[in-house]
Amino acid sequence: MLHQRHQLPILNPLEFAVSGYASVTEVLIPDFNMVIARGAFASVLERTPSMPIYANHDSIDPLGGTFKLQIGQTTTLLEDDFGLFFEGPLFSTSVARDALGVMQGRGRMPASFSFDFGEVVTDEETGIGRILSFSRLWELGPATWGANPEAFVEVGAVAQETQSQSIPRPTAAPYAASLAFAVSQIRRLTA
Repeated sequence: MLHQRHQLPILNPLEFAVSGYASVTEVLIPDFNMVIARGAFASVLERTPSMPIYANHDSIDPLGGTFKLQIGQTTTLLEDDFGLFFEGPLFSTSVARDALGVMQGRGRMPASFSFDFGEVVTDEETGIGRILSFSRLWELGPATWGANPEAFVEVGAVAQETQSQSIPRPTAAPYAASLAFAVSQIRRLTA
């Protein structure tokens, strides 16, 4: 019996991109009792001009090894007056198409990033931690939960002529950081 080969629709990586803030600076993150200082990303961004984009820090553990399910790659990664801004096209994969469907259905979603701490100081009076630097950024992207829902990611069409994302950066209130990955590190270190 002959089997007919079906051509699945492929998401062109230049058709859709994500854009948003994985973190913000100078805003208290109540769940972590921490503030990310403005400039905390400077040194790590010099070494990390681009980062992988994952949905929910997604990984699976097939037969004892971790396999990350990357949905895109940043083409813009910078720290501005609000925080860590990123944008990048989605890949032409089934995982990226699934993530795209969820993001289009929800609109603005919380964003998150994973990292290793650099320098952190704690105010003796208030107990509030201040992240002065990061030693490494691992990945970022949309998440189901973020430390503050104002750290966000949105999806939009990419302009074919410029290949740039059509979502404008916010200009209103500062956005709080989304540090979901930090919870596990902090709890593990303080347990």
